[in-house]
Amino acid sequence: MHSGRESMQHWTVDVIDSQGAIKKFKVKKRDVLNLSDGERIVVDFDDLDSPIGEGQGVLAGFCGILAKDSSIFPIHFKKWSDLPAAYFNRCFDQFIQSRFCFRTTESNARRYVYNSMCKKWGARRLKLYDKVYDQFKSKTEIMDKVPAEIPRDQWISYVEYRFKEKTMEMCKKNAEHRKKQTISHIGGSKPNSRRRAEMMAKTGQKPGRGELYLATHRNEDGSYVNEAAKEICEKIELAMNQSTTNESEVSAYDAVGKVLGKEHSGRVRCLGLGAVPSKTFKQTRPRYSNLNASSYNNGSCSSQCQEKYNQMLKAQNQNLDNYNVMMNAHAQMMNAFKAYIIMKEGTIPEQLAEIFVSMSPSTRVLENDAASGSMDVRSSGDSNAIDNQ
Repeated sequence: MHSGRESMQHWTVDVIDSQGAIKKFKVKKRDVLNLSDGERIVVDFDDLDSPIGEGQGVLAGFCGILAKDSSIFPIHFKKWSDLPAAYFNRCFDQFIQSRFCFRTTESNARRYVYNSMCKKWGARRLKLYDKVYDQFKSKTEIMDKVPAEIPRDQWISYVEYRFKEKTMEMCKKNAEHRKKQTISHIGGSKPNSRRRAEMMAKTGQKPGRGELYLATHRNEDGSYVNEAAKEICEKIELAMNQSTTNESEVSAYDAVGKVLGKEHSGRVRCLGLGAVPSKTFKQTRPRYSNLNASSYNNGSCSSQCQEKYNQMLKAQNQNLDNYNVMMNAHAQMMNAFKAYIIMKEGTIPEQLAEIFVSMSPSTRVLENDAASGSMDVRSSGDSNAIDNQ
């Protein structure tokens, strides 16, 4: 279990060596570069594939160091996704993979590191520009104020991009959107994945999104950060109290989802960096009756859910078997009836002809089989017809 941070001066982490031995180390983010050969900092991941523990703190800080290095990630590209993939892959392979031991899949580790660097690269560019920007200065004057650690050609290209009409319009819209964000939080720089793990270690229970939202919008004395937050929190608390499902399970239909509405494609509220609806909610479905469809873990259905599914599948197969038996009995009865009519009348009366013409494919095949003396054989086409029904 992961409790809170032991010290604000350093991170206390597990370090594994080339022999598999694990020791406790006290490190700062820059100490990562000084690890001995074969030593790697252990980073745990939770059930939502997000990093947790103090290892996450070291990893995030080290990602910031790398993302801010303009020799690794130049700043003159329009956006992070425009950087060649080789830049990130080379950085991950050379600096990250050799210094961190991820207790998850490599794809999860790469996804988190990529998103973390993206956020820090963009924030760093904004900070550099805001530091020198002056509305009364010309573009040329701002270009001349090259930050000490940035190559001149990168800075000139970036300033050129910032002065484009399309870029300036986008920045203006973003500023207007930020003014509409009236609900602040007290989460600080700690990601909710770590906060979630710490709350679980403290209470022994897994907190849901509702509890995480309340924890980051109320002060230590229980008061709310502002009136807007109070209104939302009270609605979430009411939804949690009225809920008939397990609110500790992350779901699009939990209290946060009901109160705040549908998520945007690029994030999931209260789950932090990298969480997206397509991945987080891919196995979440509404709950009906007593069938619990929320107990999924890492892509595997729980034993209870699997048992319910097997019971339903068995019942369905039994119904299909009963249907096939009924259709066979019906076909034999119709054949016998037709033979009786022909024996008594010599032919099929006109008023009864339509009955035999409208016989199902299965009945007609069985009729042919009866004429040939084989009543137990069906064609593959008939089998498919019955299965479809």
